[in-house]
Parts: sequence; structure tokens; C-alpha cells
Amino acid sequence: GLLRVGGRPQQTGFEYSGKHPLLLPGSSHFAKVIAVEYHCRLLHAGPRATLAEMRKEYWVIDGRRITNSDCKSCVTCFGADPKTVSHPMGQLPESRATPTRPFSVVGVDNCGPFYLKPAHPFSSVTSIVWGDGDSAGEAEINCHSLTPLSEDPTEVDALTLGLFLIGTALMTLPDNNVVVVPESHMRQFQLLQQIVQRHWKRWVTEYFKNQRILIPQPLAVGQLVISREDIVAPCEWLLARTYEDNPGSDGIVRVVILPTQQGFLKRLVSRICLLPFEKEEEY
Repeated sequence: GLLRVGGRPQQTGFEYSGKHPLLLPGSSHFAKVIAVEYHCRLLHAGPRATLAEMRKEYWVIDGRRITNSDCKSCVTCFGADPKTVSHPMGQLPESRATPTRPFSVVGVDNCGPFYLKPAHPFSSVTSIVWGDGDSAGEAEINCHSLTPLSEDPTEVDALTLGLFLIGTALMTLPDNNVVVVPESHMRQFQLLQQIVQRHWKRWVTEYFKNQRILIPQPLAVGQLVISREDIVAPCEWLLARTYEDNPGSDGIVRVVILPTQQGFLKRLVSRICLLPFEKEEEY
């Protein structure tokens, strides 16, 4: 026999199948076929709309999971909004894991400038504040380059008066180890140094060592993928099979080669979309 859902919708104007839909187990193949049928009948609607329309006649146990799985495995829906393959990032360079002065590796000032909008349209414009710049001017004069340090054309450092005075640029502040110095014996600058060094120590122990990522399964040769393009609609992206993969020094594939009508095309893994049924075959 067939089981139907009970309840108290007797006084509603729904049909009998809407008042008491058929009860189907979520693990049955028939329930999955019904979900696919309603998904295609609604012109590839989302999981919520598919589930609402399906419950007018059938009440599938764990139906939300079935409709979500059907929409994710639909090739037509995937072609409208494809998802690229995730790949792990490379190893951190030595400059990222070594405590140094700010902006000693890169020349980009990430701390400014900040352009502020006036809070009130009738607020007055801030005037220029003048100050004594003799010390800064003296430091700039002593930092004037005298001669190049080497004949290498890629070398940008030059010999300055500051190198003879303190061994480095005059605008550079010394970094002394003040972690073990009591706070009561410190000056303001030493206290700032201790705060910076404690921040670096906590960042290494609490954040840096916890950056463990799971390496996804690499792309295999012969898998059907979609190549992501920038100026072309997703429905017109190239459909091809992976011809060759190029693993890096760490054994992780980040570049694949795709055969096309014009020849072989080299693409990054971050611009490759793996089709849903190819993902299911991995598991």
C-alpha cells in the first residue's frame, strides 16, 4: 500500500494529493527521480522552489538534502554559475616569516594616506599645520646618495652619509630586544618596541602555526572541465578534457594543458571548473 501524510488540512481548499501527499523515503531511487523531474519541469529552479512544488504531491523524507544534491549535480545549472577548482597556495617566502621593520621588503605604504569626507557639509576646511622640519631636513640631506654600492643595474641602494654614521638609513629606528625588560624600567619607545615584539610572538604561536590547509585532490588527465574566460558568457566557455598536468616542485598541480581546435592551451587551475559528475567520480 501507499502511505500518505496526515494532519489537519481538511478544511483547506487544496486537492486531496495536496492535503495528504504521498510519503517517500529519502534513500529510494524513485525519490531522486522525482526530484530531478520537478527540477527540470520548473526550468532548473533552485532547491527551495523545487522542494515546494514537489511537496504538493510527494513528501520526501529529508527532501531538502535531495533537492540540494540534485541542483548541485545538475550540469545545466553548473554551466550558468560554474565554480572554479580550489588549490592550495604556495609556501610563504622567508621575508614573510622573518621579523623585520615595516615596509623593509615592499615599498607600498599600506597605512595611508586616508582621504576623509567631512562629516557635515557646512564644516570648515582643516587648515595646514606648520612645524619645524629642521631635523627631517638634516636627515634627508644625510640620506642623499653619494655613489652606487655596486655596478649591478638592478641594485637600487646607494652609499649615503647615514651609512657612515649609524650603518643604515638615518630614518631607521633601532630594534633592541626588550621583551625581558620590566615595564617600570622602560621609556615610551621601549614600551612600544615590547608591544610590537609581543604581537609578533603571539602571531607566530597562535596564528602562523595554525595555518594548516587540506590539499585537495589534484586534477587527473582526461577529466572533463570548463575553462573560465573573462569576456565571454559562462554558457560559451570552452569545454575540454585535461591533456596534461604540470605539477610544481611541491607536487601540487597548478597548471594544466587543454587541447582545443587552435592547439594546446595552458590554463591555471584557478581558472578551471570541474563538472559535477566528475566530482562525484572522485569519491
